[in-house]
Amino acid sequence: MRKKLSILFLSLSLFSASAEKGEKYISADFGVNFDKNTTEHSRNKFFDLADETQQTFTLSVGSEFGYFVSNNFKVGCAISGAFNSSKAEGQNPTTETKSLIGVLTPNIAYYFRITDKFSYSPEFGANLGLGKGDSNGYDSNIKFWNIYLKFISFEFRISEKFALGVDYGNINFNAMKLETETPLITVSSESKQFQLNAQGGAIHARFYLGEKKQK
Repeated sequence: MRKKLSILFLSLSLFSASAEKGEKYISADFGVNFDKNTTEHSRNKFFDLADETQQTFTLSVGSEFGYFVSNNFKVGCAISGAFNSSKAEGQNPTTETKSLIGVLTPNIAYYFRITDKFSYSPEFGANLGLGKGDSNGYDSNIKFWNIYLKFISFEFRISEKFALGVDYGNINFNAMKLETETPLITVSSESKQFQLNAQGGAIHARFYLGEKKQK
């Protein structure tokens, strides 16, 4: 009996030590992105083709839990929601699309300490999303995933318990499946895209839990 209690006590001690190994945090995130693309078409004496312009607006909010598995290296998982509005004008009749999506985001990041309180913190992760959309009055079901790298990302540790961060732009690969319900049929489409985004950013507030790990 004493041996079993000793093993149980040792297991609990190891678990406690493991839980205290790194810092933990919860965060609140807010992001906004504006994107405008214009495609110019050639003109001749037979055709007068208008340029095509697409404008996109995205607003996102979310929360994340993160844990430092070692000094300066963290793993995290976020839950967020995003609203997207897109309008295309020009070659075809004007198309307006709106969508609301829920997203799960597992990620990792490494903190390169610039000073004791200021860090460069590039992040690599994936977004897994489901949502609903509307395109010119037709409802759609949306499924998507992407892999991203935030390469311009910084965090400032204001105090032991609180930090503010900012990131701007990212590199990502997107894959999306869209099913649109029309009065007669359901239209399914898939798209894949590699993208360098340098037209939007996000800010986050992080609340650190427990004591800082002693080096």
